[in-house]
Amino acid sequence: MLTPEDCSVPESEPPTIVFSSTVDIRRLFLNGSSYPGNSSVSPLHTQALEFDHRNQTLCYIHQNESVKATLSCSHIDDLSSVWNLPSPAMFPLDSMTHIALDWISSNWYFLDDNREMVFLCNSTLASCVILIDVNLSKPRGIALDPTKG
Repeated sequence: MLTPEDCSVPESEPPTIVFSSTVDIRRLFLNGSSYPGNSSVSPLHTQALEFDHRNQTLCYIHQNESVKATLSCSHIDDLSSVWNLPSPAMFPLDSMTHIALDWISSNWYFLDDNREMVFLCNSTLASCVILIDVNLSKPRGIALDPTKG
């Protein structure tokens, strides 16, 4: 069992974890019990997820069977209330496997597994640019240090 010395969190916010499985996205306490309220959502084919601590928002890319992949978001305390962000015009989200949000600039970073590239979009996803599209072989993850960029 974790003690307060094991995890540095505000006392008013007990530590939780959010994860994606093949059937849902779920928020749990670290002991495995469900978080109260609307703490899960069941999108089809979740491909990637990211948490914006500043806005307490969970965003994820998912693809339903008859629709193109979308970037959807929910407030972490009510995962049932979902809104969709616009898709980048030049880059369909269908093959995105990882996303990272720069919490300082609010830019989005996307890792495209099929095209083996990393691209960046502004906060509204209206403007995007390819950052890396050479020498990537089967990329499997992306992490971002916004204080260095």
